[in-house]
Amino acid sequence: MLAWIAGAREEHERAAELLGAAHALWQAAGASPERLCYHAAWHERCTRQARHALGKPAFTSAFRHGAKLGVGRAVTYAVRPPEIQPELRHSS
Repeated sequence: MLAWIAGAREEHERAAELLGAAHALWQAAGASPERLCYHAAWHERCTRQARHALGKPAFTSAFRHGAKLGVGRAVTYAVRPPEIQPELRHSS
């Protein structure tokens, strides 16, 4: 959901990073947002908007960066404003 909020704020790189982090967490749990029909539409919409805004290569890079954060760093990145944690930011 935090990725969706970032996308709604037009923070597309952050949305892509959070989508990547969420993807890694979903995989670790053996689940997927597509299994929850009420999440699937919002998840796909956020993904489409971020990919369109960033372009496929930049989206993929940011998504992969988010996926590599690991649980602890992903949670920290998700709940703290990005400007106070530059070490976790993806550099395009």
